[in-house]
Amino acid sequence: MFGHPQDLDFAGCYTPGFISRQDGAAKIYDLQKQIQVQRDSLSRSEFLLYAYPPFHVLLFEQLARFSYFQAYVIWGFVNVALWLFFVHLMRTHAPIPRDPLRYFMLCFLFLPAWANLVLGQNSLILLVLYTLTFICLERRQDYRAGVFLGLGLLKYHLVLPFALICLLRGKWRLMAGFTLTCAALVALSFAAVGSAGMLSYVHLLLDIARNPANPLYESFNPGTSCRPSGGFSPRC
Repeated sequence: MFGHPQDLDFAGCYTPGFISRQDGAAKIYDLQKQIQVQRDSLSRSEFLLYAYPPFHVLLFEQLARFSYFQAYVIWGFVNVALWLFFVHLMRTHAPIPRDPLRYFMLCFLFLPAWANLVLGQNSLILLVLYTLTFICLERRQDYRAGVFLGLGLLKYHLVLPFALICLLRGKWRLMAGFTLTCAALVALSFAAVGSAGMLSYVHLLLDIARNPANPLYESFNPGTSCRPSGGFSPRC
């Protein structure tokens, strides 16, 4: 069902870490370099675009110290830990079922989380951050909620709508924490990839917006399949 390990989604995040260690972080948004690494070093049959914010690469730069398979296994353990942490966090907010065994069975029968684990995706990070945001809001700790929500900007297209709702509802303490975290992540991004890397990232996003039909961008476009069918034939 999932093919070879290098054909999993984890390859999309391993690629920039590999590039950063080999050629410098400023090169991680070079599409030709991404294609070369995935084709030659990872032996992928299809291209998977990396377009996460620059601060995201810092974690996978460390994983790229290991071979691809070793990094995939380590990331799997990280995902399991995140999943367990989510289950622990939500227990007091989900009293049904009351039996702990049934609760754990229910939590671990969620198929999208299993897909995230097997494919090596990073969605469980956002799940934990959403959960922490929810718990802080329940406890009226709006500033902390804003910090946790801001940390979810690795998938900003999912987080910004929530931030906008909070802004319109006048949750100023939450927005203060969110804004501070945004500023810290921007500074971290500059430290990670430099001004050249930041410009490359902006240019990539603009090019995606201008050319959404480009086969190279199919994995980034929510309106298409998560698996591009264009292979490694660039049209950019």
